[in-house]
Amino acid sequence: MSTTITKLKVLVDREGGIKIPTEIFEWELPILEDIHAAEGSLVQEIDSYQISADIDAVRAHEMIMSKYDQAGPNSIARNHYRSPRDIARKYGLPMGDLDHQRAQSHVSTPNPAREKFLAEQSSRIAAQEAAQQAEDDEGAEIDAGESDKQFAGTSTGASASDPGGDSDGGSGEDAAA
Repeated sequence: MSTTITKLKVLVDREGGIKIPTEIFEWELPILEDIHAAEGSLVQEIDSYQISADIDAVRAHEMIMSKYDQAGPNSIARNHYRSPRDIARKYGLPMGDLDHQRAQSHVSTPNPAREKFLAEQSSRIAAQEAAQQAEDDEGAEIDAGESDKQFAGTSTGASASDPGGDSDGGSGEDAAA
């Protein structure tokens, strides 16, 4: 399905008199203006023209996020377009397939902060498990040593109720004597 889209020719006037010409889709202009305003640069629209392209709001959103999105809550792209619906409303693009966009967003949008967090969590959990395993192994060695002592103590016939090892009340003398 072809849609008529406006493309813009803009001139980015950077510090030091450097002017950079570029072509963008109309929905990119507010993002570029914010990015370059933060740097003290100016974006001037020179010309615009219409094209027919197979782009819907979902695809436009994917293109914006892959080109301009930064990880974190201060993403200029996300401040302008949180979802494809924002683009569809503002520029009259058809919505497209949101399920496709959701599936692609998990694959195509790396999140370095999340990956770092998950790696740290995995390391922390592995360290905790190793410490727990070492503690369990130590406890097992102590239990085994105590079992050996118990067996050694019962081999003489001694028990907790008869520490002397005989059944005559603990006098230590034989009953036949």
